[in-house]
Amino acid sequence: MRIRSNLYPNGEYLNDFFTTTLTTSTTTLPPVIISSINNPYGVNWGVWGPSEECDQNDYVIGFRTKLQPDQGAGDDTSINGVELICSNGKRIKSSEGDFGSWDTVYRNCSNGQKINGFSYGIENKGSSDDTATNVIRLFCTGGYNITSLEGRWSTSIIKMSCPYGFIVGLRTQVQPFQNSADETGLNNIEFICK
Repeated sequence: MRIRSNLYPNGEYLNDFFTTTLTTSTTTLPPVIISSINNPYGVNWGVWGPSEECDQNDYVIGFRTKLQPDQGAGDDTSINGVELICSNGKRIKSSEGDFGSWDTVYRNCSNGQKINGFSYGIENKGSSDDTATNVIRLFCTGGYNITSLEGRWSTSIIKMSCPYGFIVGLRTQVQPFQNSADETGLNNIEFICK
């Protein structure tokens, strides 16, 4: 069908003057890191491990944690590691601390829902027996949270969400064994959103 132009009184058609080409393009947004690293609570001990991600076009649906339980009069470290599970079953983790044991089950979002944010509870830096991370909650797209094993010393909560996309990977900061009277485990987490 030709389009009659009102601008050209001599009967010209717009198609005589313009060529239209339909193109489609996909713009991929760069990955975004949401991180607890700039926490104002003095929790920043340890070494950053490698970044790990789900396979391309995959995403995180759940996780489990490594927790050292209350040691009574001994030194406590609380959470020492986090392992994510992707929708295709791939398990990913960065570095982990030396103390505690892994949860025997994964805590997953229902029906394959994606994860788009997190909160975590930390113990503020104190004068003795610091523990750093005590609990992690991941936000499922269905509007609810899944919660890790939990230490009992959280004094502050940090909450962050992906500005777009979903969590696809992580990197963790863990204090390696210091052979000291005050060890910590997991200190900070960077989650990768795409």
